[in-house]
Amino acid sequence: MSNSIKIGSKMKKLASVNITYNTISAGNSVGVYPSSEDKLSLSHLILKPLSHFRFKSPTESNAGNYELNINVLADTHHLPDENNFVECKTVGKNILVFLNFSQIGDAIKSTNYLNYRFCIEFNESYNSFIKGKEIIIVTASGDPEEGDASKVIVEDEDEI
Repeated sequence: MSNSIKIGSKMKKLASVNITYNTISAGNSVGVYPSSEDKLSLSHLILKPLSHFRFKSPTESNAGNYELNINVLADTHHLPDENNFVECKTVGKNILVFLNFSQIGDAIKSTNYLNYRFCIEFNESYNSFIKGKEIIIVTASGDPEEGDASKVIVEDEDEI
C-alpha cells in the first residue's frame, strides 16, 4: 500500500496491520448466491467486511498471537482515507475496528473493483486483553451510518 495510508495510533499499539489489494474485473467475477433463486451482484458487496479470526498454532511464525483477516470489496469511487484508514477504539467489551474509505464522486457502474485484504495480528502482550471481547469491524465512507459491520467474539484459543 502507499506510504500515505495511515494506520491510527491506537491500532498500531494493539496490533500490526498489513494491507494488500488486488483488482477484480466485474466481467470475470462470480456473484454470491445466498439461495438458489437470488443472486447478489458485486455492487451489493461494496464495503461489506468479510472476516476470519484465528489463533496461530505453535507450529506457525508468531505462534500464540491472534490474527484477524478482513476482506473488503471497494468500487472505483471508494478510496482508502489517507488521513485515517485503519483505527480502533475500545468500548466496554467491544473492540471497534474502523476501516475508513473516502468517496470520490457519485456512484457509477464500475468495471473494476479492488479487493482489500487486511491482516491484523494482535500483539502478544494484548492476548489477555482481547479475550472475552467482541471485535466489531466497521467500514465507512464518510457517513458512519452508511457503513456496514461484522462481528467476531473472542473466547479463547481453543474456541474460535
